[in-house]
Amino acid sequence: MSVLDLVRRLLRTRVPSAAILSALVLHFHGVAGAYRLPGAWYAAFGHAGLALFALSVLLVVHRIATTTPPAPLRPLAPHGTNFILLGAVDLAILSLITPVLRAAAGAPLQDPVSRRALESAAGLSGLALVAIFTIGAVVTAWILLLQILDATVLRIRAVRSLARLLDRVVVGVLLAYCLAGTVLAYNGAFDPSPPTYRPATLRSISSIRLPFGLGRHASAELLTERGVERVLLIPARDQLWPDSANAGLPLRVEVHRGLLGIPWVQAIAIDTRRQSEQILEALPAAAATRKTLIAALVEEGRWSDVRAHAEAHVRHYPGDGDYLLSLATRLRAAGRTADAVALERLARP
Repeated sequence: MSVLDLVRRLLRTRVPSAAILSALVLHFHGVAGAYRLPGAWYAAFGHAGLALFALSVLLVVHRIATTTPPAPLRPLAPHGTNFILLGAVDLAILSLITPVLRAAAGAPLQDPVSRRALESAAGLSGLALVAIFTIGAVVTAWILLLQILDATVLRIRAVRSLARLLDRVVVGVLLAYCLAGTVLAYNGAFDPSPPTYRPATLRSISSIRLPFGLGRHASAELLTERGVERVLLIPARDQLWPDSANAGLPLRVEVHRGLLGIPWVQAIAIDTRRQSEQILEALPAAAATRKTLIAALVEEGRWSDVRAHAEAHVRHYPGDGDYLLSLATRLRAAGRTADAVALERLARP
């Protein structure tokens, strides 16, 4: 049997195909963050990814509960309630083990390796308890609901037809999400364009707290040259997050053109140059802020502004000649000899 034949057989089976689709939805949820697009609609699209993944998991559970099991497993089918009971017992055992391990980890053990192992086991048991309890509770509730429906309304032929139609609609929605994720991945992963940097100002920032301690999904409303745009936030890439950024914060948005001509956002960073300029307007003698600004200007190659701010710095701190000499060296290396000589004269009055 070839790999292609195996794939075709998997796609024809109800449960494995639903499981594959669920894994793809989770994968493309990550893609939606990696190659995000600006726009309020896309922020909603990113937030919807986890909801669709949860829906795909329920689809898998639904198909498991309604699919005729293989011949070797059919004798176990009538005992589904017993398996649910065993799952509840497992949760109870985990509930008992976790405090015992925590207490043992707090005991004065001489062996640091054993103490560390108990601490790790206690922590893992706590995480496992939350995860298993959440999954078990949702799956158990869903199976019980299916059993109730199967014994009542699903006996009606029209309702069964509606349930099959709903199954196909859910699959269609999940496939559409995966298709959109494929386009985003192709547009971003194979994009050879260099980054462009757009100035922006933070207008507002909002977040949705996920259940069961899974974190938050956040998005920011940015004021750009194109108007107001909402962008999904990625903690690993962006320098702003709820509770750590205020409205009016100057930002620099790194944007790529996209292989398909669909611009996507790589990262959002605080614009240190503009932020420093705002601070210096109120506190012109802030030495550290001005040096931060000068460093940003050096990186951008704005040598005239480097000289102007260096001269402003020496007016407030005439004894900081060594700093001016270091800037003069950078100016001379950049071919700005006249500016370098001017700073050297200020450094050696």
